[in-house]
Amino acid sequence: MDTKPVVQNFLGKPVRFYKTSFELEMGPCNVTPSPLNTPQPRTEMRGRYAPSSSRIFHIETYAIPFPDFCQAVGYDERAVTKLIRSSRDVFEGLHRVEKIPDSLGRMQSTIMLSQEMADGLVFKISTSRIKDLKTRNQVIAFQRFIMLTIGLIRRGKLKATHNLETSFSCPPDYQNLLSLPSGSDLARAVGMVADKEGTSPVTVYRKLRRLRGSNVINARGVPRKQRIM
Repeated sequence: MDTKPVVQNFLGKPVRFYKTSFELEMGPCNVTPSPLNTPQPRTEMRGRYAPSSSRIFHIETYAIPFPDFCQAVGYDERAVTKLIRSSRDVFEGLHRVEKIPDSLGRMQSTIMLSQEMADGLVFKISTSRIKDLKTRNQVIAFQRFIMLTIGLIRRGKLKATHNLETSFSCPPDYQNLLSLPSGSDLARAVGMVADKEGTSPVTVYRKLRRLRGSNVINARGVPRKQRIM
């Protein structure tokens, strides 16, 4: 798993997306203990049409830290865990524990949810049954946010943040700017922040450079070289 995430702001809170991979077992015996599932006895499929052996699938995807997911969707961690356990067979193999840096750079063991599992969870939350209007709107907004963000990452429109401490501590508008490579998308985003702050794009670029500690990143996700006069 890549140790540098793409960090995007959702309703004032950072959400991290880590590039990683998962191995899924598809076959007659695929229920095993996991960090969020209580141990269950292995089951067997018997009968004329039962598969003869298991198959292992390797998927390249992105993962979201469990705490980030719960904060963004506005649900208590215990409530989300209950949702996962109610569909343990579906989500088996799509989450695991990894050590990732926190906002201070300390490595912490954290449960990571694959993008596919996060998608399944947000759609498992039935918005029609949520009585609180604010919570329902937040869940719907996060459903759209995760689909859009993953699409932008896969198309190279967002890049990994190299200074994780900065991405947590800087203002929300600048958290999103830090992941944008140089180009028209960044220029438009900088212009919007400048209008919001009542300043110039040049001022926003300078603040962004101070926060990052380098020039804007290029399409490959590395800082552009300083011009030599």
